[in-house]
Amino acid sequence: DSKATGGLVSYANGKTIHIFRNSGTFTVSDPSLTLVEFFGIAGGGGGGGCYHGGGGGAGGAIYAEAFPVSSTSYPVVIGGGGAGGYSEIGGSAVGAVGGFTSVFGATGNGGGGGGAYPGPSVIGQTGGCGGGGGTESNNPGDAGLSNMTAMFLNSVFVNGFGNPGGLGQHNGPRSIGGGGGGIGEAGYSGAPDEASAGAGGNGLAFSISGTSTWYGGGGGGSFHGTTTFQGSSFRTRGGVGGGGLGGSSSNSGPIRRGEAGQAFTGGGGGGSERGPSNASPGNYGGAGGSGIVIISYPT
Repeated sequence: DSKATGGLVSYANGKTIHIFRNSGTFTVSDPSLTLVEFFGIAGGGGGGGCYHGGGGGAGGAIYAEAFPVSSTSYPVVIGGGGAGGYSEIGGSAVGAVGGFTSVFGATGNGGGGGGAYPGPSVIGQTGGCGGGGGTESNNPGDAGLSNMTAMFLNSVFVNGFGNPGGLGQHNGPRSIGGGGGGIGEAGYSGAPDEASAGAGGNGLAFSISGTSTWYGGGGGGSFHGTTTFQGSSFRTRGGVGGGGLGGSSSNSGPIRRGEAGQAFTGGGGGGSERGPSNASPGNYGGAGGSGIVIISYPT
């Protein structure tokens, strides 16, 4: 029998595991349970909209290996992913910030939304991880910063994870939005001639669920330009850990929207791209992935 209630309960490797994909309550029912391990991640930010959009930042993550608990109830809040930015012809829209996740008084901030062209450059909003910058003609777009820090709760050190997004770049025949920050590394800038251009930052792997699982990848920035760069099917990658692919288009190729971050990973959404003509319709950036909380203790 479990020593607590709340969430979806499972058992693995001698541990009892409570997984919260929606907000709820964790209640300690057995007074012998005094320490738990927990991991939480906030909702990822949405990718920038219309075109040349930056990727959304991953949600900020919180983790403690041995956190003291008592026989009481603890609220658990799960953050949703931020909506992708959207704009009609000639406009731009920054992706929305993801929702915060909290448990045991520790809070992970939602990922920042990706920026979008046209200039002046739009800064990727600050969140758990910063969103990637949109592009601006002849100048790099701004990137959002991380504001996750470590915290002390009940005299216990709780780790906080978050990184900034990358810069957007507009250079000659190519425009690449910056990648959103991941919980494991910063997003990549949209340098026009690099294989990692506009990629979302990778997340981190945690085994608290009983299986090693990656969380918190940043969304990829969007790409527009000649099809000779990385081939006609090139799309900026999302960071490992649920980050969405960036959108892409070329003067002769298809238009691809930014993809959503993976649910329950806190991954950022991919930035959107649209066609080269002002007659092309507006487009949505990918939405961020929702967050999760996992609590574990010896069975």
